[in-house]
Amino acid sequence: INSREVFRAKLSSKAIDGVAMNTQNTVVAAAAWETIALWSISNNTLLDQYHIEKLIPRSIAVNADGDHIAVAEKKGVYIFNRIKKSEKPQFIPFNEASQVKFAMFEQNEVLFISSLSPDEPTIMLNIKSYERIRTFGGLLSGHLASLRSIDIDRAGKYLLTASMDKMVRLWSLKEGK
Repeated sequence: INSREVFRAKLSSKAIDGVAMNTQNTVVAAAAWETIALWSISNNTLLDQYHIEKLIPRSIAVNADGDHIAVAEKKGVYIFNRIKKSEKPQFIPFNEASQVKFAMFEQNEVLFISSLSPDEPTIMLNIKSYERIRTFGGLLSGHLASLRSIDIDRAGKYLLTASMDKMVRLWSLKEGK
């Protein structure tokens, strides 16, 4: 594969736990211990940096416009609104018994939140109102072990999951199957 580096940035002295890029390929976000940073790809400049005490990120996502960042951590998801910089990040708690593993955007305003456990619900959240749109209770219960990765198609019709049970599954979000 021929490749050429087109962007490089360093996040202080901390190891980076997750990276994300918006679908328009204009911003890159990185999450590390207690730190979230966002850079412009075109001019390689730091746009925003956030500090959250005791934050241990598990995944990071950026919506299409690059104006919202979601960071999943053990007990929930932080949502950063770059338009309202004075607003504190919104914390959306997850079920106390579960541990959040993933956060990702569908389209521009809908966030998916999922846990390590296939028996825990996957939640669709409106990032403008912070209200739950839909909860998929037991949707992912076909897996026999912890989830390792999830992804969603651009149209928001399918959710793809991979698990420690060595299975990859494709779920229809419209039918709940």
